[in-house]
Amino acid sequence: MKNETFSLAAENTPIPGCTVSGEVMRNAFVFSLSAGTDISREQYPAHKLWMALQGEMTILADSRLPFRAGDIYITPTDIPVGIKAETDSVYVEILPGEKAPRKENDASLH
Repeated sequence: MKNETFSLAAENTPIPGCTVSGEVMRNAFVFSLSAGTDISREQYPAHKLWMALQGEMTILADSRLPFRAGDIYITPTDIPVGIKAETDSVYVEILPGEKAPRKENDASLH
């Protein structure tokens, strides 16, 4: 992992006609979508957090929602959801993590 600041949007420039994804770190992924591409609808067993970093997208769920740079969206678990890029776009997806086991000598337990 880098020990400096960096831009996920700048390092994941959309490729014309493509949707590309990559792991940033455990449970965090970056998606780069060129204008007109999409990710088909999927239904998730747990909520995911999406953060738009660049561009304009449309979230495809039970309704169509605008999703622009700076927006955050929490995916539903009961309906399929997808995303379509209106312009070259980049977003981050964060999955729920596993809770760390509590230690017996943890000061917060006392």
